[in-house]
Amino acid sequence: MTPNLRPRDELIEYFANLGRQGFKRKGLLWYRHADETSFSFELQRSSYSTLYFANLGVSFAAVGGTPELRPHRCHLYGRLPHVDALDFSRDIASGQRATALDEFQARVVLPAANACATAAGAAEFLRSGVLSAPLITQTARRLLGLDA
Repeated sequence: MTPNLRPRDELIEYFANLGRQGFKRKGLLWYRHADETSFSFELQRSSYSTLYFANLGVSFAAVGGTPELRPHRCHLYGRLPHVDALDFSRDIASGQRATALDEFQARVVLPAANACATAAGAAEFLRSGVLSAPLITQTARRLLGLDA
């Protein structure tokens, strides 16, 4: 990790591994397109502190529209569980932060992206409960069989 970076730049370095997993990046937004879905992961800074939130979005090709990059505009939108390493007001050693964020990528972000590469996988991911209060459009609910 390069010393004395701003939190935003540190996060870009910490999440560089996503590029090796097929993601493209725009600022603090990473996205990947598959045949059935487009998955996006965004780190959103709090308006009140140096805390960052991890948002995800999934757009489904089967319900129309162009692939959306911004999670809040997707057919499925939610916030991933909080991880202390995303709070830069906390005094966390750089090595510990890097380890925690690597683990967050490996255990949360990448499994979510891989599951959501298909509509069936996205439905199963939703049933897993990782997202506590996801927002899902009606057309996506029908596609995923969640209206039952």
